Amino acid sequence: MDRLIEIILAEEHLYLLGCALFVPAIVAGYLAVPGSRRLATLAGLGVIPAAPFASFLQETYWSPVRIGGGTWGVEDVLFSFASGVTVWWAAILPIARRLRVDLRLASFLKRYLAIISAIIVVFLALVAAGIDAMTALLAIQLVIAIAFFALVPDYRAMQISGLILFPAFYAVYFAVLVVLTSGAVYATWQTGALLAVDIFGLPIGEALYALTFAASYPTIVAFSAGVRVAGRGDRS
Repeated sequence: MDRLIEIILAEEHLYLLGCALFVPAIVAGYLAVPGSRRLATLAGLGVIPAAPFASFLQETYWSPVRIGGGTWGVEDVLFSFASGVTVWWAAILPIARRLRVDLRLASFLKRYLAIISAIIVVFLALVAAGIDAMTALLAIQLVIAIAFFALVPDYRAMQISGLILFPAFYAVYFAVLVVLTSGAVYATWQTGALLAVDIFGLPIGEALYALTFAASYPTIVAFSAGVRVAGRGDRS
């Protein structure tokens, strides 16, 4: 345990430290909304397949140091899970009692894998067309967010909640990371990319990621799970 803490706090493993900082929020969510623990876990696991695609962001957007080196690794897996769980809590916390869930794993996987597969195909096509990976990711998330907002009014409360709570959490999370590393974490984004430029203490790409991810990903999870958001007076 002491060795693990030493590794996490080491200056060359700031990405791992960043992953560890998600733990309090994840635990708080599991305690605050016990009825949605299964979906929260699925939301976290659902982002893990995106971890290998972090390779496309290396040097073009940021350049974190990972355990064992490489362009993606265990930190990306941990961050994927942590961000998926946390954004789910942010999206449903104010409306948790209004959620109506009849989760069937087979149906969830069928819908979710179909959506994620389409996203991967579009992402790879955009990158192949010369669009940088972070811009492609943000564009896809934005389109998904707009589509759900327009086509599934039932999820708008979820999107609004996510847009408020997740970016707020992410700003605090990043501020704590900056303090703990005495600002050394900023070196991770010194790649010269426009989206890596710092504004108000947060790289532009990170701010846009928090907003578009919060407005898009929870709706994908909810749609895949067949979640319905009841009206305020609906107790059915």
